[in-house]
Amino acid sequence: MPGRARLAAGILLTSIAGGAFAQSAGAPSTPFESGRAALAAHDPTTAIAHFEQVAAREGREWLAVALMMESRSPSDDYVERAFEAAGRARIDQADRLRPRKDLAASLRPGDLVIAFLVGDTYAYAWAFDRDSLVGYPLPPSAELATAATTARAYIDRNDQSGVQRIAEQLMPDLLGPAEERVSRLTRVIFVTDGPLQRLPITELARTEFPPGLAIVTADYSSLADTVMHAQFEPDSSSRGPQLPWLSIGVVLVIVLITAVAVMRRR
Repeated sequence: MPGRARLAAGILLTSIAGGAFAQSAGAPSTPFESGRAALAAHDPTTAIAHFEQVAAREGREWLAVALMMESRSPSDDYVERAFEAAGRARIDQADRLRPRKDLAASLRPGDLVIAFLVGDTYAYAWAFDRDSLVGYPLPPSAELATAATTARAYIDRNDQSGVQRIAEQLMPDLLGPAEERVSRLTRVIFVTDGPLQRLPITELARTEFPPGLAIVTADYSSLADTVMHAQFEPDSSSRGPQLPWLSIGVVLVIVLITAVAVMRRR
């Protein structure tokens, strides 16, 4: 082969090899990175397949995100799987994790659970009662963090008008489709996450919820215990007539006086 031809062939092979190396170096090297790349390419189906191979908490968090992006209905199987992935992303002890359907079966009529997942970029919520589940997106995580910080500052300054403004802006987003059901509820259990754990959600909810509605907060690890406590906590509406301690004392005094009077007659 003439010298120039050999030189040109060498340059061509070097260019091909260099391009292949650059492609290899730039390609995602782990299932987690491949999943993130698939989401960036708007391919949640492929992202789910990659994230399902990641056992780390961060992978389960992004699996929940990919499942919600793949969902085509607020209540389909992807939403159910996303809630399960969110729980596994936030619970370290496997024995603390309970299937959502088991949690739902333990709720009382009038109870509603609203669980949040706030990641670095995306945020979602799931609302469920005994009979139904709905999943929906939240504002970006950065906006939720800002709202939490602002609300806390208003409360620290005892600025009720500021708290009211934050509640009016934020609570409809946090409640999502469940907002229209609030008037028919007796108890709402909020499962907070990320910056929403700093959000004084009880104070905000009181400004928007009807009086008498019980508001409970929990995290994913304590959700099962909170639900079971809600189930077995005595319901005042189902109790029979109760005598106050003062009335019981009065009755005992009357009985004692009557007994003394009878003895004197004898």
